[in-house]
Amino acid sequence: MVVDEGRPRLDIEGFPAEGGLFASVLEATKLYVETKEGWRFVVPGAADDDPACLEPVWDATSKYLRDREDRTVSLAEVYDLWRAPPFGIKDGIMSVIAVAYVLSNRNAVAFYRQGMFQARFKDLDVDYLAKDPNDIQLRWMNLSEVSRRLLSGMAEIVRDLDTANVLANLEPIDVGRGLIAIFDDLQPWTKRTMRLSSNAVHIRGIFKKANDPNRLLFNDLPALVGNDHDLSTDAGLVAVVGNVREGLAEMVAAYPAMLHRFADNMLAELQVPNTSAQALADLRDRAENIRELTGDFRLNAFVGRIAAFLGTTEDIEGLSSLAANKPPNDWIDADLDRAAVEITELAQRFNKSEAYARVKGRPDKRHAMAVVVGIAGRPTPVLEEFDITDADRANVNEIIERVETALEGGDQAQRNVILAALAEISAHYMNVKPTAPKRSSSKGRAAS
Repeated sequence: MVVDEGRPRLDIEGFPAEGGLFASVLEATKLYVETKEGWRFVVPGAADDDPACLEPVWDATSKYLRDREDRTVSLAEVYDLWRAPPFGIKDGIMSVIAVAYVLSNRNAVAFYRQGMFQARFKDLDVDYLAKDPNDIQLRWMNLSEVSRRLLSGMAEIVRDLDTANVLANLEPIDVGRGLIAIFDDLQPWTKRTMRLSSNAVHIRGIFKKANDPNRLLFNDLPALVGNDHDLSTDAGLVAVVGNVREGLAEMVAAYPAMLHRFADNMLAELQVPNTSAQALADLRDRAENIRELTGDFRLNAFVGRIAAFLGTTEDIEGLSSLAANKPPNDWIDADLDRAAVEITELAQRFNKSEAYARVKGRPDKRHAMAVVVGIAGRPTPVLEEFDITDADRANVNEIIERVETALEGGDQAQRNVILAALAEISAHYMNVKPTAPKRSSSKGRAAS
């Protein structure tokens, strides 16, 4: 009922035991019907057809919740109502009727598990419901005091940050569920890190403790900007909505941004000029060339991941987990600091291994070079050691052609003059400091 709502016969094929239960309790009673939005659980009598006379049960249950809207009502209380006259519903089908009631009233009834508000009704909740109805609570949402302007602003936040949620019904429970669902979907690291702004940290704290959509929307979140803001004014509304939007947007972007920084630093160490398909293909070729070369298990694991690296989030997470020695769900800030150092070391060992590929008869993908220049007036020669990859070769050849073109107009017999000019130019670039992490040529590597 929870997982397969929206599919004909709840995706039950044939007539197993659950097929017979579906036909007698849900299909024959018209609790599960095809609507304009697809197959849905509906309130009895919604289509002027209530063959099992269940509409009074739904009405009495909703009235019971409305009369106690100041608190949550356990499902055990609701079961007592259903057992009593005039209904006399048997315990055996209580859980099925309860799930149908919750799903058909999802826009008006808030759902709680062990006192904590839940954004979505899941199959896990059915397990709790079947085991002990006291673990599940319901609460009717009072719509009479809803600030539509605030709801509209909060709804826009949900639609912008969760494109899959269109919020067709602008009700407090739906908006509250949407906001909490965005928070629930954050990566575990985002819920622990302190590398967020103070506003985002405060909003995160509120969402961690949220257990009531009305209180979250109209008390907890507005309180973040103080009591000086009146929600009935445009300035007060903009302040509250903007505060929540900025905090949630920062949390949503924090994990991807952290992974991208990690990948950028690693690719810079590996002398990958950019993240184009060709650049990553060249990197994979380099990794294949030194696979199982060194006998170092940790380096081999790194090389193996680089050999399959496509730049996806999963690829970056895999490399980060290798460096941190922890799965992503367990990361804390200190793990990422260690991972950054470790990935730099692995990348440098990767580069060094390429220079020795010939030991096992493999083609060199990296070429080590050194330049020593002694110039009058300097106490010691200038020394620079560096290396270039096959991907840099095209840039090197282009520069050679340009230099040769420039020299063709001179006197080719003045060999010493030409070499002196090249030495002076080399000394100049050996002293130039790198200005950006672009590693597209040997010059950038030499300067580092």
